[in-house]
Amino acid sequence: MSAKDIIMGQVFPIIGGVLATVMYASPVKATYMARKNGALGDLNPFPFAVALVCTATWVAYGFAARDYNMFLANIPGFTATLYTTVTSHALANRKTQNMMMTMLLVSAPIILVMGVLSAWVTTGNQAQLMWGFTCNAVTIAYYGAPLSTIVQVIRSRNSNSIYLPMCICNLINTLLWIGYGFAVLDPFLYVPNGIGCVFAIVLCSLCVIYRKVAVDQSLPEKTRRVSGQVELDVNDHHPKAAANLKDADY
Repeated sequence: MSAKDIIMGQVFPIIGGVLATVMYASPVKATYMARKNGALGDLNPFPFAVALVCTATWVAYGFAARDYNMFLANIPGFTATLYTTVTSHALANRKTQNMMMTMLLVSAPIILVMGVLSAWVTTGNQAQLMWGFTCNAVTIAYYGAPLSTIVQVIRSRNSNSIYLPMCICNLINTLLWIGYGFAVLDPFLYVPNGIGCVFAIVLCSLCVIYRKVAVDQSLPEKTRRVSGQVELDVNDHHPKAAANLKDADY
């Protein structure tokens, strides 16, 4: 076995597994703070639900393909995304809650049925193909999920709704799994991760082009986001600000 085979076939998946855990766990702190504050702010929770389904299907693919690297790499990620999904769902607006709930209610029975088919109906190769195509579809959806905010970012010229640490982890993670996919000659690995790499580059580029806008804590208003709209609670001690808000409403 050459040094190239060792690096791409053994080192890459180990690093990729560690980085995948970091990637899926990267929003945990932000989600915890959102729970503590009782508001999501600009955090987009929908990708968390997609990530939950994504990790679940890759665990199943690891079983079907007898690939322990895929299996072990996604169990910690499944646990982390379960926390971020449940926590952020409780804080999201009604539209986002409905999207997340639909995603999970549609995916759960499909995964269960496919598990039954894998165990008692299909052969090993058929199960690997079935889970492989499913993982590809979900992975592409996962990497593209943050793109749902791309129009908002461009219009507002503000990238607060894109969580940059997760995008950077996505980028590095996809490059590692692309290398591993070519090493084991598995298109179910390098194809979706190649597409995910492109998505990650786009999102990171948006964060560079449109910098985050810091909230001025010295302002007398407190902002909170309800169903995508910003409302202002003006303190009674600031009658001038209240008058300006009243004029703006008309």
